[in-house]
Amino acid sequence: PPRDILKYKGLQEVYLGCNRLTDAVWVFKCRALLHAGLPYNSIPSIPSKLPYSDLRLMSLDLSHNNILDLEGTLVTLTQLPKLRNLVLQGNPICLLPYYHKRVKAALPDVEFFDGKNIKPKEDAIAQ
Repeated sequence: PPRDILKYKGLQEVYLGCNRLTDAVWVFKCRALLHAGLPYNSIPSIPSKLPYSDLRLMSLDLSHNNILDLEGTLVTLTQLPKLRNLVLQGNPICLLPYYHKRVKAALPDVEFFDGKNIKPKEDAIAQ
C-alpha cells in the first residue's frame, strides 16, 4: 500500500492507477475518502469485512485488476451505503454469467456502473 497514506486523515480523493498495487485494504481505512481510483493494478480482492461503518466512499474504480470473487466483492460493496459510482470492468469477474445483473441487484443505489448510467430515467426525474 502507499506509504503513510493513512496519516492524511482528511484525504478525499486518491488516484493510483498503473502502480502494481496488490491490495486495496488501506482504501477502506480512509474514512474521509470520497473517490478511490485504482485501475490497472494487480489487486485480486477487496477485504470481506470493512473496519468502519461510517465510510464516505461514493466512487470506486477497480477496473482492470485481477478480481475473481464476485460474491465476496459484492458482500463488501454492500457495506458502502454511499457508493454511487462503481467501475469493475476489465476484471475476470466480468466474464461471469449475469455479471451486470448480479451487481445491479446487490447494489441498487449505485447510479453509474462500468461507465454507464444505470438508473432509469424515471428515477432521475423523481429526484
